[in-house]
Amino acid sequence: MTVHVPILGVDADRLARVKRDLAAAEAELIEAGAAWKEARALERAASSRTHDAIRAAVAAGMTEVDAAAFAGVDRMTVRRALGKL
Repeated sequence: MTVHVPILGVDADRLARVKRDLAAAEAELIEAGAAWKEARALERAASSRTHDAIRAAVAAGMTEVDAAAFAGVDRMTVRRALGKL
């Protein structure tokens, strides 16, 4: 037998569901936030590595157009890596 105790117009079962849903939402936010932070750190490392490779390739005589094609980025990214933007 379930006893329903109204608390400001909300029964105990509904209140328990709301608390459970909030706890699940909090856990998802914590997990998603950690995954996002990890992905951003990996993205920054990959970006830095790509910029270093672009600078080295252009310093060795490669054109900006070719560096962009080999790296799979646009020329604006190459120019940013070279400090032209």
